[in-house]
Formats: sequence, structure tokens, C-alpha cells
Amino acid sequence: MRLAELPDYYRVLGVSRLASAEDIKAGFREMARKRHPDFGGTTDEFVALQAAYEVLNDPAQRAEYDALLVKQAKSQTSTFREASLFSVNRPAVEDPVPDPESAAPSGPRPTRQELDVLMRKGELHQADAMARRWLTQNIDPGYAHYVLGLIKLKENQPDEATAQFSMALQHEPRNEEYNRRFEAASKQSAPETQASRPGCAGAALLVVALGWLTTWQAFRLLELWSSLSTSSVGTPR
Repeated sequence: MRLAELPDYYRVLGVSRLASAEDIKAGFREMARKRHPDFGGTTDEFVALQAAYEVLNDPAQRAEYDALLVKQAKSQTSTFREASLFSVNRPAVEDPVPDPESAAPSGPRPTRQELDVLMRKGELHQADAMARRWLTQNIDPGYAHYVLGLIKLKENQPDEATAQFSMALQHEPRNEEYNRRFEAASKQSAPETQASRPGCAGAALLVVALGWLTTWQAFRLLELWSSLSTSSVGTPR
């Protein structure tokens, strides 16, 4: 049996395989405006777009994905099939062997306190790894995105933090803490966005598309950027 074809994430984002990290972000934001359900796209299209961005935006995952693309091109007649995007070829069997990294844990369910302890200790790398593992196992995804947003803020990446907080709100739209963090991160990233993109409204739409925002959150973000644009004109950075 031949290998199952991998999705062409570069084509999904509309970028070349030599695209830089900034090209990938720009490609995602541009395609998100077209594929988001609020702007005429479909949920399936946006989910595929999100999956492509999560892989190509992470250097380690992108390198592994590129290696698999090369392997696929060289192994079209292989008798093995790809069990998953990040696994080596396994013998074809009727019942696939569960991937221990993505399988639900058999022990006690992890708690938010575990992530809180790592954050208080400043162990951001371990907290990041745990939160991403929770996402792959569908464990408390809202809180996992929230923690990733806090980490991005500590790393001085307000745009990425805004995206993580907005995804947290998708899971828990009435969470006041998530909403407060989302608005604060949006304000923090707004000046840089205004300096690098034509117009606050257009910049707001990009981040709206980036984060799967609800209509109410979209209008709220536009209001925030509008107020910042009127108050920050002529202010030296």
C-alpha cells in the first residue's frame, strides 16, 4: 500500500516552501480573511488553515513536516503507510496502534494547578510543552490556550498572545479573565500593527481573522484599535 498523502500546508497558506516565518504569518492572516466563516469561508476551510499554520509556524514541527514531505516523495511505492503526520512509517494493520503522545492519559486527569505551578516558577518551556500536550489530548483546551497566551506575553509577542486568548474565548466565551487578557493584548499589539500595516481597521480585521473571534469580539477589537489610532497619532515610539 502506498503512503497516505500529506496535506500541502504550504499551498493551504499560499506560500512557497522557502517562505520565512514572517511570510507564513502574513500568508495565514491573508488567507484567514478569505476562509473565516464570518467572511464567506467555511468552518472546514478555516480548520484546515489553522492546522497548516500551527505546523508551519513552529520551527520544529515544520522541519519534521518537511522531512516527511521528502520521505513521501521518495516512498510512493512503499508497503508502509503513514500513521500520522509526526510518526515514522508503521506496518499496515487493520487496527492502528494508538500514538502514546496523543492518546488520552490513563491516569488521573491533569489539573490547572499543575500549569499554574509551572508558570509561578517561571518554567515557561515546561508550561508551553504541557499546554500544547493538553491541546493534542483535548484536555481543558480553553485554559491551555490561555496559558499559551500568558507565555507569549512574557516572550513579548502580543500578536501571538492575542491569537491564543481569542482561541481560549472560543472555548469559554463568558470567561471574564480571558476577555480581559484578550483586550489587554490587543491594545499592546495595536501600535506595532498600526505602524506596519495600512490602517487600524484593516489591521483589526487581520487579527480578528487570526483568532476566530465572534462578531461581538470583532466589533470590540475594532473599537479598541480605533481609539488607539486617534490617541497615538504623532506619538513617538
